[in-house]
Amino acid sequence: MIPDAIHGILGLARRAGALISGTETVLNHIRNKRALLVIIADDASENTKKTIINKCGYYDVMLIERYTADELNKAVGKSGHKVFAVTNRSFAETIINRIEKTD
Repeated sequence: MIPDAIHGILGLARRAGALISGTETVLNHIRNKRALLVIIADDASENTKKTIINKCGYYDVMLIERYTADELNKAVGKSGHKVFAVTNRSFAETIINRIEKTD
C-alpha cells in the first residue's frame, strides 16, 4: 500500500507535468537524462523489469520497485501503466525522502 504522503506527491507530480508513464516513454527519458527517479511496479513483467533496471543502472537513475501497478495507477489517476518516471528534482527528492521515512 502506498502511504498517503507518497500517494499525494505522485498525483501532484502528474498534474504538474513532472511524472511520465509507459515503458518506452520512460526509457527515452532515461536515455536523454531527463528521468531523475523511476518507479516500476513490482508486478511488471520480468522482461520489463530487466530492461528498466539495466537502463537505470547504466544511466545512474534511482529506481524504486515496491508498489503494485494498481496502487501506482490509482495514485496517479491512470490505468494500465507499470513504469513511471519523475522529471522534476524537487518531486523526486520529496518522494525519496518520504519513502525513506516510511522504512
